[in-house]
Amino acid sequence: GVIVPVFTTAVQALVANQKTIQEAVDEGFELGLEIDNVECNSCVESGGKCGVNDTGGFSCFCLDQAYAAVCNATAPGAQGKQKEIAIGNISLL
Repeated sequence: GVIVPVFTTAVQALVANQKTIQEAVDEGFELGLEIDNVECNSCVESGGKCGVNDTGGFSCFCLDQAYAAVCNATAPGAQGKQKEIAIGNISLL
């Protein structure tokens, strides 16, 4: 068996033989996602996109891979809010 979410009105129309299963599925279904704003904001500030992993836990999707909280600042292409520091030496003759 397969379970496919549909709107309540579609189920009612199916029961009353007013719709086919295909019509009910074609109408789509609602999807909700709740993510901790603090956790998501930290991820976005590090250059990532908020999301959910395979087990339903939070993931920060970055250019190189997914991380548990924020993008790795040393990863190629990481776009976090990093401060650049110029290091050099000066020789006076």
